Amino acid sequence: MTIKETAILFSGPMVRANLNREKTQTRRICKLDDNGRLRKGKKCWHLEDPEAVKACPYGQAGDRLWVRETHRYWWPEWPSPGYLPCRVRYRADDAVVALPIDWEEGPQFLTPEDAGLDKEPIKWRPSIFTPRWASRITLEITDVRLQQLQDISGPDCWAEGIAYAGWDLERYGSTVECYRDLWESIHGPRSWDPNQLVWRISYCLITP
Repeated sequence: MTIKETAILFSGPMVRANLNREKTQTRRICKLDDNGRLRKGKKCWHLEDPEAVKACPYGQAGDRLWVRETHRYWWPEWPSPGYLPCRVRYRADDAVVALPIDWEEGPQFLTPEDAGLDKEPIKWRPSIFTPRWASRITLEITDVRLQQLQDISGPDCWAEGIAYAGWDLERYGSTVECYRDLWESIHGPRSWDPNQLVWRISYCLITP
């Protein structure tokens, strides 16, 4: 069986939650076609179809997600490009990791600010630009379900990593209210209210 790998973005706090194995779920908005169906390629499913989960763009149980996060990278020495490890610093926890890369793969990701490469660049690179080789976190999908956003349970809120959201949990009336705040911090004010259909993706950390 071929294992599918899909890129997925996480914010700094959620990266830390994943690294600490405190985050084991993520919810992503479902996109429906004009007829209210889920579509993947040429196939489509009605929402009540038990096989509708096959439309999940992130994969199915057994597939993998590789995490994109804010970072910057550089070669400490440049005389022998491609034969030395590339160093990557991750903004979420300020960790520095040395990663070997192929010479053919490296230059296409360089920016003008990195031209010297003899010292660490100052600017951070947005998570969307993380190349596969620079990803330090790989997750294995264990379950995929369709769910209305507001149907999230208290335990699932913890599985979403609310303890790492950066807020004082004691000021919220419930864990769901805390997750609502987290959701709206990502998707915008009142984005909770439409109660959108979401993919509930459960996973486990397989690296580091």
